Amino acid sequence: MPRTKDNPLGTAALGQRPTASCRLDWLSVSLFGATANRQREQLAYFFGLLQDVSDGATWSEPSPTKFFSNAVSHEAGVSIKWTEPGSGDTNQGLISVDLRGTAFLALEREHRKAIYLDIAEMEGFKQCTRLDAQRTVLNPSMSAEEIHEKLVEQALWVRSFRGFRQMGVLSGREALEGGSTVMWGSPQSAVRARSYNKAIEASWDIPAVRHEVQLRKQPARDKFNALVEQLQQENESKATTVENAFVQSVLNQHMAYYDTSRLAKLRKKEWPKNWAQMCEKAEWWEKEVVTGDPKEIKTKWRLAKKLEDSVAASDVQYGRILGKWMIAHCVNTGDTPEQALLARSAQWLTRLKDEDLEELFQLVPEEKHAELLNNWAAWRQDAAHNAEAI
Repeated sequence: MPRTKDNPLGTAALGQRPTASCRLDWLSVSLFGATANRQREQLAYFFGLLQDVSDGATWSEPSPTKFFSNAVSHEAGVSIKWTEPGSGDTNQGLISVDLRGTAFLALEREHRKAIYLDIAEMEGFKQCTRLDAQRTVLNPSMSAEEIHEKLVEQALWVRSFRGFRQMGVLSGREALEGGSTVMWGSPQSAVRARSYNKAIEASWDIPAVRHEVQLRKQPARDKFNALVEQLQQENESKATTVENAFVQSVLNQHMAYYDTSRLAKLRKKEWPKNWAQMCEKAEWWEKEVVTGDPKEIKTKWRLAKKLEDSVAASDVQYGRILGKWMIAHCVNTGDTPEQALLARSAQWLTRLKDEDLEELFQLVPEEKHAELLNNWAAWRQDAAHNAEAI
């Protein structure tokens, strides 16, 4: 039973009023319905969810797209594309849903929580393909235009990106007069960020800036899974706070602004590699955007990438030495390169600690956890025996 069944979204006006917020602003998900009945149930959920979001809001006429046989959009912030199962057309049985900021604006946080959980637990749910997290600040200490000025002076910077682009404020695809948008990351990046003049974009009469991170592909999948896991563990007897904390964590991880005024006189390429450790986060960022002490969201994608990066760094630093050792070892002992590599790996496995098992569980699919646990002790024991032979 969907959590939102008895909680229609009401008739919130589509016109925005100046509002500070900390929530998701875009969510794209895909679902698969193997039968016509299953797909009808999935579609009914999303059509019913938003049919009453605003007086006078209507659906567009269904029309085919390049990848789906049917596509409709709603001016209240939802688009649905699907192809009937068994049709023989592209993406048969697949549904793609976009929930945008206008829809989230009309929802109370408890309703948003219900929707996230409904989607994740819906039969046929496949994955999240895009997730945008945003914080909107009214009467900010640092406007989007001032942020751009500081970036040009190199008195501000974001650790996660090499460079930025400055552009005007967009409303949909239309460029508006006045205001500034600072974009981080290329259009092809799985992680992008932007700070822009929200007052110009929304025609508000008070100053406002929005800081937003856009995730696609694996980062979006893993972050949505982390959000759902936290929501499932939250105490239902209390008002939900997970989404707020989640958004601040995403912003802090991917687009925290640092005060780099101490490095401003140096050319960017002359900055030390550990410059972020030498600088503090901007005061306005910690007072207005990410408050408190947000916890980093550890995901399988992030852990896997960190491990791959560490191995790559190890290859650069020690690859030449290990290559010489392997050649000498094979020539002197008659071992094959495979045997030499097995012998050397024993040294790695003997250095593992019990707490490493917990991280390995996050790097291995759940269906292989039993296999990992069964072999963990045996592999380390064999490694200890083989290490003595080196």
